[in-house]
Amino acid sequence: STMEVVDAQASALTNFEAMRVLQQIKGREGKRPKKDRTHNLNTVLFEAIKYLKTTPAAHQTEESIKACMEALRPFGLTTAETLQLINARPTTAVDIEVMIEESEERLPTEEQVDALLEAVTSTLSERYVPKGKKKEVKEEEEEEETTINIKKEEPMEH
Repeated sequence: STMEVVDAQASALTNFEAMRVLQQIKGREGKRPKKDRTHNLNTVLFEAIKYLKTTPAAHQTEESIKACMEALRPFGLTTAETLQLINARPTTAVDIEVMIEESEERLPTEEQVDALLEAVTSTLSERYVPKGKKKEVKEEEEEEETTINIKKEEPMEH
């Protein structure tokens, strides 16, 4: 059995998309008879998915990523920059300086940097807390969280 590349042109994947592809492969592997499974592949899949679940991708959805890309469009960023912003979900001006080439020229005012941060943080879920960072704002945790279920439910047969 060979693994086919879905689209050789689409070399740029968000972490969310990568995680989903790996989960699909893992699902297919799990359905195969034990003797046909590749131990190394299972290990790689497990470790990769485990890692991606510690990144902002764990709280993203197709919808939130589309909304973020839409919100970022006016900033004239490169595809690579857009991907990086989605994967890293920056929250500070320093993050932007690191991720955006020549950010001082391209986003000369503090307002523009804030608008860019707002575009990212308002569209991508806030529940992701980087390791070692405690939540500063307590009230947010009390708000009810709604989760979007990506799995399409099969209609039940009666």
